[in-house]
Amino acid sequence: MLYLFFGYFLAQFFPLIERLYTSNISLLAMFFSLVVFVIWTSIPMLGYILAMIFKANGDLNKYLLMTLGAITGSIENALFYFDLLSYEQNWFATIAVSLVFFIIAFISFDKPFCSLAKSNDSSIKMPDSAASPD
Repeated sequence: MLYLFFGYFLAQFFPLIERLYTSNISLLAMFFSLVVFVIWTSIPMLGYILAMIFKANGDLNKYLLMTLGAITGSIENALFYFDLLSYEQNWFATIAVSLVFFIIAFISFDKPFCSLAKSNDSSIKMPDSAASPD
């Protein structure tokens, strides 16, 4: 969960630094902005936490979680940058990212969904008619 947050945080952090660098505000206001930013970027993680409460069994490694978090944050930034979402619709973006994080919690690439390979399990008994090729 932490890696998903770090990826999302990094994608959201670069526009914030650019905005703080170009603005003319006091150091205390910058600190307050950073605190609010950390709180605001942790809100979409509620979707991932909710999925864990529902016993999500996703099994993704830390690099993939960080990449998915960064991609999700970059897509959210692009929606605002290209004016597909206005800043008054920020609640919609937060809910959408929470939903994406909820879905990510159920994704698993390490465990196969179904396997078509032959099983070497000796506990599986085949009927005698299927075992002998006539």
